[in-house]
Amino acid sequence: MTNNSVTAWHQFCDSLREAGDFLAGDEFPNSSQADQAEGVRHLSRMTILALTQFVEANNTEFPRFVRQNDDVTQWGGNNLDNGYYIAHVDQSSDYRIYGNASSASGFILSARDGYMHENKLACKDLSSANMQIDDDGNFEVIVSQTEQAGNWLEMIPGTTQLGIRVYYYNWETETPPVFQLVKIGNEGLSPPRLSEQVLVDNLGQAGEWLQCNLLYWNKWMKDRAPHLPVNRVSKPHSVPGGSNEVITYSGGRYEIGDDEALVVTFEPINAEYLGFMLYTDAWFETMDMHNRLGGFNNQQLAVDTDGRIRVVITAHDPGVNNWIDNEARSKGLMTLRTINGDVPPDTSSRLVKISELGAVLPTDTCRLNLQQRREQIMTRREHMVSRFHR
Repeated sequence: MTNNSVTAWHQFCDSLREAGDFLAGDEFPNSSQADQAEGVRHLSRMTILALTQFVEANNTEFPRFVRQNDDVTQWGGNNLDNGYYIAHVDQSSDYRIYGNASSASGFILSARDGYMHENKLACKDLSSANMQIDDDGNFEVIVSQTEQAGNWLEMIPGTTQLGIRVYYYNWETETPPVFQLVKIGNEGLSPPRLSEQVLVDNLGQAGEWLQCNLLYWNKWMKDRAPHLPVNRVSKPHSVPGGSNEVITYSGGRYEIGDDEALVVTFEPINAEYLGFMLYTDAWFETMDMHNRLGGFNNQQLAVDTDGRIRVVITAHDPGVNNWIDNEARSKGLMTLRTINGDVPPDTSSRLVKISELGAVLPTDTCRLNLQQRREQIMTRREHMVSRFHR
């Protein structure tokens, strides 16, 4: 008897093998054993996410939010200050999202027609700042094509997924909110047992998603990198495919020697949020979220008495609060995000020898001793465990 489920699994494994062959090709970073190791790890991370979202959570009748772009399943330049969730839905149905968001700074709900790597860029957003939320943080949102009273997210034509982007500004106190999702009319019902055909289809989608995602972001990075300024941050630009209208993005590349540091200065602005972080040159992943200082937001950054923010990017701890650890990577990406800013921030940068930092930074720069640094890292680690516990 032909076992279609096993055949589909073999085909999925073949797609993994083919993706591994991609990594060995000239189009992907593989000039060192470290590059190769990180490439295989990235593929394993995408495998986890592909199977989770397509095999375990691909039922539009009984949808649920699953986490992506977390401390493991990173892709496409995730924000250190965000939690990301996705659910698969059917545009012809109505859904209810409800829960409690009192434990985070805010969130954005999105109705999307797919992923960027599928050339799907249509998106409709609803920010928690524009929602009715009670004094205890409880909320309810109806997602439908027909406008509803109260909190309503429009189900745009072609919608296949709902996304959530949660913001954490204060890592010492904020914890993940609770988000519930149900198709209206299916409350309290149960889905049928998994069928062979559903599994076959889902494994096929998982393999296709994995390969397309891997190829797309590698090409995106290669195409964009030559146009990014080196050791400085670009003027703000828009990013299609899910960016909310209140968010600005700026970017650049850093190239830093082992004995050098890049000092990036932000002029004062009034913004709800400002976040600056580094990404790996090859895989568009953040630096180690749990154990390193790969970025900061405006509630974590120390401000000098002249109102400016100065961050120091280097592999060696310079003893200042605003140290961003580049993991001894000589090259990488920088991204600056703002939300609800009066104006996009002006930035300047200066590459100096580490021995010259004392002459470059103001005398009142906030400094940390070794014990304070370890406490700073532990605060971040504890928050990450709380946000991404498994």
